[in-house]
Amino acid sequence: MSTLAPPATTSRPAAPGVLAAISTSHVVNDMMQSLILAIYPVIKGGFNLSFTQIGLITLT
Repeated sequence: MSTLAPPATTSRPAAPGVLAAISTSHVVNDMMQSLILAIYPVIKGGFNLSFTQIGLITLT
């Protein structure tokens, strides 16, 4: 019987990639929340919406 050689370990740690993905998604989430709040007056005036309707837009 022959013995198999152990596999070479040349893998990189996944932590930097995972950290970059989480950081990017967090920044995008914060930017979207800030932009939506900033355009509420424009949406409310442009489409003649009530505060209740604006709130429902936020929930969806």
